[in-house]
Parts: sequence; structure tokens; C-alpha cells
Amino acid sequence: MCPTILELAGAKIPKYLDGKSFTPLLKNPEATTEETWREPVVIENWQAKRNRGRNFLGAYSGLRYHNEIYVEWINGDKEYYDFSKDPHELNNALEDLSPPQKRLFKRDLLSSRQISMSPIVTIIPAPVELDDRANWVQGRAEDDHSIREIMLQLQNQETKKYWDGSHWSESPTDLKANVSANDQQLITWHYPVDQLKTPRLDATAWVVDNFGNESSKVQQSIEFNLDPEAKMK
Repeated sequence: MCPTILELAGAKIPKYLDGKSFTPLLKNPEATTEETWREPVVIENWQAKRNRGRNFLGAYSGLRYHNEIYVEWINGDKEYYDFSKDPHELNNALEDLSPPQKRLFKRDLLSSRQISMSPIVTIIPAPVELDDRANWVQGRAEDDHSIREIMLQLQNQETKKYWDGSHWSESPTDLKANVSANDQQLITWHYPVDQLKTPRLDATAWVVDNFGNESSKVQQSIEFNLDPEAKMK
């Protein structure tokens, strides 16, 4: 809507602005058909959903074509529907696509943004019940390229020592988190901390994308409930 309003008002449309003005369609609807005019439209959601006391990752990034939709979910799942064959999106037809078709959808999604952005990462500030696993350091990440990995450092708030993957050390150690996918713009990540046996951590995390770009580092203090009986209440 923004480019359309700017053009109708006679204002200059900045190059960095996402979206395309449909003023030409308003002025001359017969000039083109919907199929040739409508390029893929980006659809995104960052909101998590909660149902019956549990959290569900509802974030996704996708493309809506004239008669098709392609979606990549933050947990790594992917979906494809052809509305001419399945208008109600009942059967995921992703595996019916050929490898070249899948690469084409991936290319379109990765090139959908008008501007280049630096990768960003977030850390969830408190453990949440997700697939019945609360003892994770976890978060999300986003980039305009595919995300390759999430790196993090974990420090014990009481001893000020760093976790090196097997024991506590005086020096910081870069750890690699588990990621939901390594070929997407939007992912979730986690690092299990059951064996650390500490109730409070300072976590530092950052993104590395497939071009080697790194995000700014973010920090978050996290408290864990190590009492199994308290967890059951």
C-alpha cells in the first residue's frame, strides 16, 4: 500500500521500500492481467501461538503467487500448494516438486527483499515449555540470506566461568547451537543445558549466514528451575 499511496500523492518512492505501486492498475485496469501483473507477494509471521498451556512456533516466511503458495516454517518444515488443484490447502505437495522447482522457489524467497539487512538473533529470556523441553537456551534468527549457524557463549553467573561443551573453563568458548534449518531466512535454535547444573546463565549469541556475515552479539540472563518436582507442578 505504501508505494501506491506515495505515487498517488506525487511523492518520490524510496528505492529501499518493499512493495510495488499498483497505481498503473488503478489508472488503466485493462493494461495487464492479474497473472502477469502479480509477482510473488512475501508473507511473514513472527508470532508464536499458545494452546492448552503449550507454546507452538507459528513463525514462517513464504511467497504467495497467483495460483500457488510456498512457505518455510521456522522449525524447518516447508509447504507448497497449487490452488488450481488444491484450493483448500489440504495436501502438502512439496514432494511433488522437482529439484529445479524447489530451487526456483528458494531463489525467489531469498531474493524477495528489496534491501540488504544484517542478520539478527534473539534469545528467549526465560525457558518455555516447547516439545516438553524447558532446559534449553533457545531463540530465533533472521537474515536476508540463508542462516548457516548460531554461535553462542554461556557464562555461569555465580562463578563467572564459561561452558566449553564438556566442563567449565576460565576462557570464553564459542559453542554451536542446534538449528531447525541451515538453508532458511527464518529459523529457531537451541542449546541443551541439562548437564550444566546451574540455575543462572548469561548467554551471548550471534548469527553467521551462508556468506560468512555475522550479526551483532546479543546477551540475555536466563534462570532455570533445576527442581524436577517443581517442574511437575
